[in-house]
Amino acid sequence: MKKQIIAAISTHPIRAAFLLILPFLLGPPMHQALGQGNAGKRSLAANMSQVAPPSTGAITGTYAPAKPAPNIPAIGQPLSAIGQSQLPTLSSGAAGANPDRTLRTPVYPQPCNSKIYDIAGFGASGVTNTTRIYDIGTNTWTTGAACPASLSDLATAYWNGKIYVAGGYNGSGATNTLYIYDIASNTWSNGPNMPTAVYLPGFGIINGKLYVASGNTGGGEVPNLQVYDIASNTWSTGTPVPTPVTGPGSAVYQGKLYLFGGAAPFPTTTTITQIYDPVSNTWSSGPNMNVNRLWFYGGAVDNTSIVAPGGDQSPGIPINDNEQLTATWAIKAPLPFPARGPFAVSDGTVVYIGGGYDGSTVHADLLRYDPVANTYTPLASSPDVHYLSHAVLVPCNGPPCTPGGQLVPASRVSGCARLAFISRPTGSFMPWAGAPPTQLAAISLTRSNMIRWLTLGQPSPPLLPTTR
Repeated sequence: MKKQIIAAISTHPIRAAFLLILPFLLGPPMHQALGQGNAGKRSLAANMSQVAPPSTGAITGTYAPAKPAPNIPAIGQPLSAIGQSQLPTLSSGAAGANPDRTLRTPVYPQPCNSKIYDIAGFGASGVTNTTRIYDIGTNTWTTGAACPASLSDLATAYWNGKIYVAGGYNGSGATNTLYIYDIASNTWSNGPNMPTAVYLPGFGIINGKLYVASGNTGGGEVPNLQVYDIASNTWSTGTPVPTPVTGPGSAVYQGKLYLFGGAAPFPTTTTITQIYDPVSNTWSSGPNMNVNRLWFYGGAVDNTSIVAPGGDQSPGIPINDNEQLTATWAIKAPLPFPARGPFAVSDGTVVYIGGGYDGSTVHADLLRYDPVANTYTPLASSPDVHYLSHAVLVPCNGPPCTPGGQLVPASRVSGCARLAFISRPTGSFMPWAGAPPTQLAAISLTRSNMIRWLTLGQPSPPLLPTTR
């Protein structure tokens, strides 16, 4: 009976009102979008200024600045707009004396954006299997291959190109399945089942291991810490959770798994923070939250803080509370609406908050929360409404460096800090590998939002700062 009550609370608040005598209703009309943010194009400064650090001696000779000053195309414009006469020249004597050492073909990566993957969860009329994909750079949504099962209340985590979905509520009860989504191939596969079926656990991946902590079997909370080793494709158990909880917020923070809040036991909500150290396989206590709640998630902002928005203070009462953990939990600006189960993921600077159920409406909203400014910015809404479907943020690792392409801001590229060389007279393309050979010129994209033109062993040519 308890299993049915918990499931009904999550999915059908009217039934929950009858079962638990709680004053709330569910009426799930489709959500109206808050609005879309402007992506905004960036451009590069057209003027170049000479910067001359000491020579490394890899190639002797003279750097000849381009004459006239290069006309750098805007971001997104094909690089063919740059004429050969506008490119830097490397020579062993007088400027331009050795055309075989002329950098004739610029090399840039193709644009690369980080993406958010939000999988399954409750929709307007029950559990879903939708794979929602949000492109941060373009502020647009697409969908991927559907999850093999319709689920909510699942553990979702990312590691090395794949997303792991463990447990959850399948519409009738707790499940112990493990599904694995390969981002590159847009395909799903099955992993080994968890030892214990649970929904609404705490979870996270640390160093190649997925931790599924506590949760509810449908008959009550369990203290189990279930550990999936990705490399060995096997499950094991860790030290049990000191206080078993249903629907806590959770996040991987500073190398540890944090569980905060939840119901212990359901439906009594708590403010406790429990911290698991995978190195010592031990649990410790952290600072209490300000507001007791369950059915929410947390997003770790690098190693500086955790942001935890939304949830229900008591089952059936969604709230708009938002708290941030640094040394202690602090109340932050409230969400624009009460939200049960919105996802919360961070790119290390801001937190993306999506979906949620406010007590009468299921939302498709996506908000960008800036912890420093303590403000929310509406972004493009997802293609369908959802809640209790946690998401993962997959960072852009950079595409293979290839000749040509488009000029892009450094903030949209990672993994290609040093791009490539063009060898003359052969004209062949070679990626950076080991010590740079002679008679080469290179272009490099720095991580400080600058485009750097390099000639090896010569005074460094100009820096072109991007305009943000």
